[in-house]
Amino acid sequence: MLPTAFPDQIRRICPELTDEQLNTFLQGLHTQTLAPKQPFLSAGKVPQSMAYIAKGLLKAVYTHAEGSRVNVNFFSEGGGVGDYQAFRSRAGSRYDFVAIEACELVLIPFAHFEQCCREMPVLERYYRILLEQALFAYVRRTERFLITDATARYLDFVEADPALFKRLSVSDLCSYLGIQRQTLTRIRKQLLEK
Repeated sequence: MLPTAFPDQIRRICPELTDEQLNTFLQGLHTQTLAPKQPFLSAGKVPQSMAYIAKGLLKAVYTHAEGSRVNVNFFSEGGGVGDYQAFRSRAGSRYDFVAIEACELVLIPFAHFEQCCREMPVLERYYRILLEQALFAYVRRTERFLITDATARYLDFVEADPALFKRLSVSDLCSYLGIQRQTLTRIRKQLLEK
């Protein structure tokens, strides 16, 4: 059974969607649970589905050629998760998407999504809004790295999403902010001294 928060979110974003249209869309979806550290999508694989997160927290991880791994994004309840570019282009993902916490996901299969958008153009508003949110988050993250130093990135992250900040390990946070653990320790010490 699908969590009610998902159809409620669709209804808020697309109030013109009829009950019949919404039911048609929801009938093609299914759920998946993930344990912590379990992958949702592995690098190199073509995504078969995008997902709505009913519960839990995931991260997107990029692995460099020499083997180092970098957290590039986090995904939590009420949002979507997946590699949209790979999903649309039917190409292999460049990222691993891994559960940080136990997760409950609503899977939106590619073929079903495409068919529903063709038959119900109003549904495209839902994914356009989600894409805009993802784009704005991407631009904000890029600006953080181009314009600010490590301390400013840390403070901005803590202020922008304090609930997410509390759920992350130090390692995940350091990787995402592009800083070493020692740097984070120094930043926190300096902030406490102020």
